[in-house]
Amino acid sequence: MLKLSSKTTIAAAEAQAEAARADLEFRAARAEAVESATVTVNGNLYNANERSIQRMTAAVLAGADESADLPLSWSMADTAPGVMTAITLGELRHALRAATEQMGALWGR
Repeated sequence: MLKLSSKTTIAAAEAQAEAARADLEFRAARAEAVESATVTVNGNLYNANERSIQRMTAAVLAGADESADLPLSWSMADTAPGVMTAITLGELRHALRAATEQMGALWGR
């Protein structure tokens, strides 16, 4: 049986605690990046967090049988709540694709 000195044990505990702190910092930074994610499509800044992706998905699915030039109104990340911007279904599809790809990159870090 290997006996460790108290110095070795303390060093191992400190290294383990530092690894745990680094993991928590990483998770917090990733959570902030996920929550504040945005994408730009045709000059419009879309929220791209998980809730926004759900909303985009619902709108895109609802318009699945519609043409890409179907006019829509959408709330952008850089406008006040309730201020709507004229977009098209095609642009929203593009924003959804970009947001989903970005989210995959954020979760894959």
